[in-house]
Amino acid sequence: MSIISASTWATLCYGGSSAFVQHQYLKGAPTENGNGLEIGQEAYCNTNSVNVRNAANGSTILSQINKGGRYTIGGKENSGGYFWYYLGHGWVRGDFLTPTTNIQSDTSSGTNDSSEELGHLLFNHTTTIDVTRHGSGSTVNFRTIQGEVIEAIRNGSEVKIARFNGQWIPTKYNSKIGVMQAKFIKNTDEYNKANPANPLPYQFTDQVDTLFPSIMPYEYNPSLAVAYALNHSKTEATQNPPRPCSLSNDAFEEDGTGDCANFVHQCICAGGAPMFKGWSYSIQGIPSHWPTGAWLRTNEGRRKLLEKGWLQRIPYNSVMPGDIIYTYVSDYADKNLLTPYNHVTIAVTYPYTEGNKFGCKVCGHTVHQNSVFKELTADKAYCYRIS
Repeated sequence: MSIISASTWATLCYGGSSAFVQHQYLKGAPTENGNGLEIGQEAYCNTNSVNVRNAANGSTILSQINKGGRYTIGGKENSGGYFWYYLGHGWVRGDFLTPTTNIQSDTSSGTNDSSEELGHLLFNHTTTIDVTRHGSGSTVNFRTIQGEVIEAIRNGSEVKIARFNGQWIPTKYNSKIGVMQAKFIKNTDEYNKANPANPLPYQFTDQVDTLFPSIMPYEYNPSLAVAYALNHSKTEATQNPPRPCSLSNDAFEEDGTGDCANFVHQCICAGGAPMFKGWSYSIQGIPSHWPTGAWLRTNEGRRKLLEKGWLQRIPYNSVMPGDIIYTYVSDYADKNLLTPYNHVTIAVTYPYTEGNKFGCKVCGHTVHQNSVFKELTADKAYCYRIS
């Protein structure tokens, strides 16, 4: 059974036929005016071709989402008789969203399939199941989005996932599609946080306490970011003492050390993302009291863009020109590093295989690179897209 539309009465698809039932008799259904979701809660889209708008009840349609897509609520407003929710890239009316609270804990059973709800997603990141890192046992339940068990998957099994963040991850196992708890799937944010012996500090995840969602006032153009990167970088040998890149933009002071975030943030601005308080550099036109710390640091800049809702984690094998690639060092503490996000570059080509390595060409500063091949792996290349 799936919900097709929502008002006082919900239109259902049951057994291949349409039917109607009042909301009061549906578990986990949206309310008549779309209320019932809160900031930070997860929800999934309950119908196809739902408009994503520039504001709550806004007149501009930015894109569309389809049935089964799962989102974390970043903002909530009441406008035009409906509650509207910000999903990270725009606003959607609440009656088209269903809370995921009806996904139960690991105790229920059943065999329903989720292909219809989740089949439109791209399951293009391959990873494995690890039950032992957080808990015990030899299997983990693979569920439908309604919470019913499809089957128990053994520890170490290979799966494909559609995203990294959230407590439940859209997952493909063999030919079946469903969801699994993120803490049992390697490389997800919840898995990285879940190790009691060596927990990942919160500031190094993609989770943010406070979202300041904002529609980017200009259309972001990654090709402009790439053009800037190519024009202001040059492959040069490391010098002692370090020196700035010879093609760096003089408006942004560099000293040859720790310049990677400064450069990549310049590229992002060139693509159309404006500076804002908390993520800016002191150039003409920028208020002098705006702090510049996050602009100059890899992880702090990443966190500011996540809070703004402009940065989305993507699988390493889905990189496109203009995407941001952080060199991730999981044992950063053992190496006396302050953050696992040790370096950042910008992709300037699509991925390809060079020899026996998979990667793409990047530009960067500090390590001065212009169209230099960088190997991409799931554990050492954390990739993000500006949107």
